[in-house]
Amino acid sequence: MIFKNLFRRKGRTLLTIIGISIGVAAIIGLGAMAQGMEVGYNTMLSGSQADLVLSQPDSFDISYSSVDQSLLEDLAVMPEVEAVSGMIEGYVQTENVPFLYLFGYPEESFVLDRFQIIEGLSLFSKEADRLSGKKIMLGSTTAEILEKAPGDTVRLGNSVYRVTGIYETGDAFEDGGALLSLAEAQELLGKPRQVSLFYIQLESLG
Repeated sequence: MIFKNLFRRKGRTLLTIIGISIGVAAIIGLGAMAQGMEVGYNTMLSGSQADLVLSQPDSFDISYSSVDQSLLEDLAVMPEVEAVSGMIEGYVQTENVPFLYLFGYPEESFVLDRFQIIEGLSLFSKEADRLSGKKIMLGSTTAEILEKAPGDTVRLGNSVYRVTGIYETGDAFEDGGALLSLAEAQELLGKPRQVSLFYIQLESLG
């Protein structure tokens, strides 16, 4: 009886099968995306040269983590700590790209060593300081997608930035994003005096 009803209403049955298939495919796709992001995060964190990472404990994603920047002073004076760097992460809309990940670091951050300049100037170089307007560096993948080169401009939200250089870290997550100064990223993301996490280097026991 059940099978007879199915074959009598072929149109409805076909639509039901298609709907189930789309739902299953969406779940598999989201799972793969989440797994890919987890791998990207782990690579980014493990390549930071940090011994510890401090973020908001109840945040399910780094982009939504929010820690008061003033905590840096308390961490820096601890005898076990050699260096501390804040980092803010978030995403904005840009030209033909609905979600562009941004990474904001202070100029003195030890994590910046992993950002290898492959074209143009470093964001924090003296030569880049002479350029007018707001400045940004693009990951190699982002530069390719947006078809941008050093000297070009890119719009993020309502602001326009000049590209100082192109970088690579070897991490697909970072290479598919963009780098700003910490203060600039905080302003753009609407999180003044907030960071997503702190990278912490400990004093060597030797």
